[in-house]
Amino acid sequence: MLITMDKSSSLENLKLCSRTYNLTRDYHKLVDSHLFVKNIEYGSEEAEFYIYMIYKVLIILETKLNSVIPDDLNVSRKEFLECYKYRDSSHSLSSLDKLLSKISVDTLNRTLYLSEVYLWYLSLMSGGRILKQHFPQYSCLFTFFKETKTQLKKYIDSQNINEQLFIDNVAIGYSLITSVFDEFYEKK
Repeated sequence: MLITMDKSSSLENLKLCSRTYNLTRDYHKLVDSHLFVKNIEYGSEEAEFYIYMIYKVLIILETKLNSVIPDDLNVSRKEFLECYKYRDSSHSLSSLDKLLSKISVDTLNRTLYLSEVYLWYLSLMSGGRILKQHFPQYSCLFTFFKETKTQLKKYIDSQNINEQLFIDNVAIGYSLITSVFDEFYEKK
């Protein structure tokens, strides 16, 4: 998957996070408009699976977080991982295994790892206020300092990384998440 932008585009002058947001917006909309997301507030099965998926992703990302993201950004979700660690899901989805495997491999490459941080942590920050209403028992997952989102974006924007690879990987991540949601309903 290669996301290209017209060189004359106004996006060319945007910082990496803003450009990524604009170029991957259609992929993000597919996730946000998915039946799975719409049912999170109504169906406890979707809600529990979503929290389980976030848990599995964060277990992978947290192992390297402190060596890549400065501690003072307060991004870590260790409290959530500790309060959720004994839970499991009854859903065994090959698409989730594929997503988790890809994230594990991505931790070995700084650009890919940062794109996963962008995808997962910024989405938790952006959707956190809404999700916290549906999951008050997991407020430690969705509670961030107000300035953390801005600081994390500035940090990512300041990194010397392969921007095309970063943007493409975010789009791939959204596609894989959509596949997980699709398979959730196929196996139901």
